Amino acid sequence: MIYGDNDNPYDMSLLTKISDHFNKIRPKYAQYEGSMRGVDINMLLKQVPGGMLSNLEKQLTDLRKQHRLSQLIDEIPRIRKDVGYVPLVTPSSQIVGSQALMNIIDGARYKTLTKEFVDLVNGKYGKIPGEVCSKLLKKVEKNSSDNDISETKSIMEYKKEFSEFCSENNLKDYSKKETDLLNYILFTNEAKQFYLKLNKSKIDQVIGLQEGFGLFVE
Repeated sequence: MIYGDNDNPYDMSLLTKISDHFNKIRPKYAQYEGSMRGVDINMLLKQVPGGMLSNLEKQLTDLRKQHRLSQLIDEIPRIRKDVGYVPLVTPSSQIVGSQALMNIIDGARYKTLTKEFVDLVNGKYGKIPGEVCSKLLKKVEKNSSDNDISETKSIMEYKKEFSEFCSENNLKDYSKKETDLLNYILFTNEAKQFYLKLNKSKIDQVIGLQEGFGLFVE
């Protein structure tokens, strides 16, 4: 067999077959294995982050559907393609993963749409880099009320809105700090409630908010 891709010297399909072969014989040598399990070539091929996969595998195990893990892994890149190849980072990775889990459990693609997935498609988590599947858009529109679909705002518009909120509530202007502004953009209602109670807050409360949102400050 001749493999002639000059841009990528590795035949990913062949590497997947090799990986599958050694996965089958691996249990025979379990007593010689340490804690390091190496790299699963399928994860490189599917481009699924390790942390995302471990969380989803745990959920499948809790549902006693761990035998469907391979289906879940295959579904994730399909969804990512449908939503314009959004990067699988927090929070989009959790959103795509949850929707993939719903698709597998339902046995039908997009039979049930999570609210966060609808918001992702509607651009509420930022501009989507690629083109969203037209069939998916139609399903999302049916699951979105008129109030749910809003125009995408620029960062400066969010900053002005947040600054006005702080002024109206006699708070210091938190919009000047990037991490606080990001809180407001991603979780507007929750952030408003938090900052209203922040007059006498300590720094650990701010860190707690960041960690609760899946964000981190240094």
